[in-house]
Amino acid sequence: MTLTLDAPTFEDRTVATVTPEPARTPRRGRRALAFLGVLTVLASIVVALLAVRAVHQRDAVTHARADAATAARTEATAMTTYDYRTITADFAAVTANATGTFKTDFAKTSNLLAPMVTKSQAVAKGTVRDVAVEQASSSAATVLVFVDQSVTSKGGGADQSITSRLRMTLSREDGRWLVSAVDLV
Repeated sequence: MTLTLDAPTFEDRTVATVTPEPARTPRRGRRALAFLGVLTVLASIVVALLAVRAVHQRDAVTHARADAATAARTEATAMTTYDYRTITADFAAVTANATGTFKTDFAKTSNLLAPMVTKSQAVAKGTVRDVAVEQASSSAATVLVFVDQSVTSKGGGADQSITSRLRMTLSREDGRWLVSAVDLV
């Protein structure tokens, strides 16, 4: 018996192509990547919220400074302007925009002053020259107020001019700036 071996031809050969399988990330690795992605997004959100909050607080203090300065100007004018013919209403306007012990003290003092103002027929005109906010938050402020006051009275001789520097402390209550203290500086 003879055996013949035929040599394989090129056509008979099968070329096998090997495609490598993608490297598999262990489950733990995928979870860690997902966690880091979520953590990054959350950190970005927190930073954005803190930035918005900081801007809002800065704007609130800026508005508070301006509002407190306006209130101090208005109240200093009211405190230094009165007329013997309207003294009760003039002093009541100051008391209406005051709070705490200042309100109580001003009411007591004005009750003592009103008869003297009426008797001397005194008229005073206050003019605020300038204001400067020393410190302010959204609920309290301290404002320096520079006021000129001219006073005339019956039999008092020449008009008197008085220049005063006041340190006014204001408190924000129910959306209004109220005077809680006044000191001569």
